[in-house]
Amino acid sequence: MHLLAAVARTNLTAAKLNTITADVQARFGGIARQTIADYLSVLTRLYVIEEIPQWFPELRDKLRLRKTPKRMLADPSIAISALKARPGDLARDPRTLGMVFENLCLRDLLVYSEVNGAKVSHYHDASDLEVDAIIELGSKWAAVEIKMGAHRVEEGAAVLKRLASKLVSKGADSPAFSAVITGGGPLHRREDGIYVIPIDCLKP
Repeated sequence: MHLLAAVARTNLTAAKLNTITADVQARFGGIARQTIADYLSVLTRLYVIEEIPQWFPELRDKLRLRKTPKRMLADPSIAISALKARPGDLARDPRTLGMVFENLCLRDLLVYSEVNGAKVSHYHDASDLEVDAIIELGSKWAAVEIKMGAHRVEEGAAVLKRLASKLVSKGADSPAFSAVITGGGPLHRREDGIYVIPIDCLKP
């Protein structure tokens, strides 16, 4: 449980093994780094933990072999249980609640993408431009930002437009679509072409 709690505290990040090991050691005492690595490997093979790789649109990107994948618990309920979070705790902690919502959305995207033979990754470059999910199907790609509150849709849209502009300027194809997933509200397409999709409208 100590390990799951440490993973939950770094959920949806590319946390290094040393970070997770230090977290467990602070609460559980001396435990070898290799033991933590072995446990993480088992949890991944059991599909308790999902690894979301980083997307590199350039095949020869020098960071391709050195980037740690983003680690995610397979279901947000695992994170909630590991953190012993109650509804009131989440209501008082919007950052953790946002993590739980992002976990839920990415879980659904992974399931629906697999049904359609698509791959899900994430984007994070040296300029700190970060996009929550990149969906690839053949040579086509789409970009998705996850923002639980409707008041943050504009923020997500700005990130998506920045990514598309950056990649197109380097010769890449435009995304097949860009979307912001939210916690509620109407499904619609903005004037700039970006879709706003409530999570309950997601489907294969």
